[in-house]
Amino acid sequence: MLWHNGKRAGAHRRIVITMAFLAALLPTTGLAQECGKLQLLNTVQLIPSLSGALDLVPVEFQDNQKTKFLLLDTGGLRSQLTMDAAKDLQLQTLAADFQVSDLTGIHKSSQLAKVEGFSVGRAHIADMDFMIAPLPIADGVFAMDLLGLYDADLDFGSDTLNYFSEDHCPGAGQYWAAPIVAVLPMLVDSDHHVSIPVELDGNLLNAYVDTGATETLIRADLASTNFGLTLGDGDAPTAGTLNGAGQIYAHTFKELTFGGVAIDTPQFFFYGPNIEPTQPLSGTSAGPEMIIGMDVLRKLHLYFAFGENKLFISQASPPEPGNVAPFSAEYLAFQLSAFDQLLLAHPENADGLQARCFWRAVAKTDLDSAMADCNQALALKPDDAASYYSRSFVLYQQGKYQEALGDVNSALAANPNISDAFFLRGMIKGQLGDQNGKDADIAAAKALMPRVEINFRRLGISD
Repeated sequence: MLWHNGKRAGAHRRIVITMAFLAALLPTTGLAQECGKLQLLNTVQLIPSLSGALDLVPVEFQDNQKTKFLLLDTGGLRSQLTMDAAKDLQLQTLAADFQVSDLTGIHKSSQLAKVEGFSVGRAHIADMDFMIAPLPIADGVFAMDLLGLYDADLDFGSDTLNYFSEDHCPGAGQYWAAPIVAVLPMLVDSDHHVSIPVELDGNLLNAYVDTGATETLIRADLASTNFGLTLGDGDAPTAGTLNGAGQIYAHTFKELTFGGVAIDTPQFFFYGPNIEPTQPLSGTSAGPEMIIGMDVLRKLHLYFAFGENKLFISQASPPEPGNVAPFSAEYLAFQLSAFDQLLLAHPENADGLQARCFWRAVAKTDLDSAMADCNQALALKPDDAASYYSRSFVLYQQGKYQEALGDVNSALAANPNISDAFFLRGMIKGQLGDQNGKDADIAAAKALMPRVEINFRRLGISD
C-alpha cells in the first residue's frame, strides 16, 4: 500500500477498448429502458505469487513490445514502474511536483516516467505518466488510476480481473452465483483509498481494501480500546516490523465479517504505535482503523461498483486446477532477472541463491547452474529447508528421483509445514512407484494449502 503526498496531478491518457462487449449478463428488467445491462469490457488474467500473497498484472508496453509485471494495488493512488523497469523500457524520466511513499513514509519517490502506450488485456492506454516506485516491488505497481477506470471485478479464486461498464442498472454488480453476496457501502476518498465497514469480534471498524498488502493490519491504539489487549503480551506478541520500520503485533481473532460473509479465526497484525502515514487519514494521524490485505482478500470475490459507491462481496469461486496454465517464458525471465540483479549486488545472499536455483529449475534452463546455486546457498546457510526443497526440485527436473527424495526429506525434517515439499515428495514417490506414499503426501500438502495443486500446475507439474 502506498500513501500519496503533495499536489495531485491527473495523468493525461486515452483509453481504447479494442474489443466489442463480450456479454450482456443480466436479463431485461422493468428498468431496461432507464438503465443498461451489465456489459463486460475486458478480462485480465492475473498471476499470483506461489504463496498466494500478492497478484501481478501483466502489462505490455508498445514502445518495445515488452511485458512487465505490476503489483495489483488497490491501496495505491498512482501506478508506478521501478527504475530498473523504466530503464529496460528506455523511458524518459522527469521530476514530478508531487511524491509517493510507502506506509512508513520512509521510502519516497518524486520522479515519473512518460509512457506512450501500453495494453492491459484488450484495452490500450496511451500517453500516461507512471511514477517511479519508491520500493523495488515486482516491475512496479498497478494502482487505482488504472483499476478504477470502470467497475472492477476481482475474483481471487480464479485470479481474474474483469472490467465492466458503469452504465448499468443499480445492483447489477451482483451477477455471479454464491451462497451469500453482501452489499456494502463503499467510500473512495480523494487519494482513491477504498474503505468499507467491517465487523471484527463484535467491533465495527472502517477498513481500507488493499491488494498491495500481504497481511491485514489493525491500528495499534485499538488493541486496548476495542479488544482489551496489551501489545507485547501472550495474546498479542511481537511479530516483526512493517517495511523495516516499526513493530507489529499478532493476534488471532474469532471472526471477521463483511455483511453476511465471514472469515473465521483470522490472524491479523496491529501496526504501530510509532508507524504513522505521512498525512492524516480519516480524521486521525494514526492511520486507518484496518487495512485488509491479501491474507483475507485471497478468499473473496469483490465487485467495485464505483458509480454506485457499493462493494459486492462473496466467498471466492472454487479454484479450478485444470484451467491453470504454466508460467509463461516472459514471467520466468522476469523472476530470473530479478534474482540475477540481486546476486550481482550481493553474490553471497543465500536466500537469493536459493530463489534463483528454484526458478532456474522451473524454467528448465541451465540445471547445472541451478544446482550450483543451491549448493552455494546450503554452504552459506546449512540445513536451510527452502534450499533443500529447491535442490530437490532441480533433481526432480533432472530425473534423479532417489536423490531428490533425500533432499525433500531433509527439507521436511527442517520444516515439517512446507506444503510444496509434501506435494513434491508425493510426485517423487509416484515416479519411484510408491502410489500409496504419493497419495498420502499430496493429501498432506492440500491439507496445509488447498491451492498447492494450482501452484504446481503453474510450475509445469501436474498430478
